[in-house]
Amino acid sequence: WLPSIRDFLGRTHSTLDLEWEYVTPIQRMGDIHLMDRAREIFDDKTLQLINACRLFLGVTLLSDIANADGRHIPDHFFDGKSSPYHRHKGLFPYQDNPGRNAWSK
Repeated sequence: WLPSIRDFLGRTHSTLDLEWEYVTPIQRMGDIHLMDRAREIFDDKTLQLINACRLFLGVTLLSDIANADGRHIPDHFFDGKSSPYHRHKGLFPYQDNPGRNAWSK
């Protein structure tokens, strides 16, 4: 639904002004927003794949996928298998598994 709103605003030369922006707060020292870091490294096409994987997993921050000391990311996050701790609860946009090609990037 967001792309349709964006398209409508573009066709009608309109804007949408929000009174506030929500940014997920970091959970611990050294934490980062995954897509902020990814934008520094990857091209737009790869960013779309990364974002699809992120949405499928239901994660925003590095701390959402890293172990307790923040030094390791379990393999299942790289294989397209969501963690039992990160089940879609309707609070995140729904994203089907984006497929093997996305996870291999």
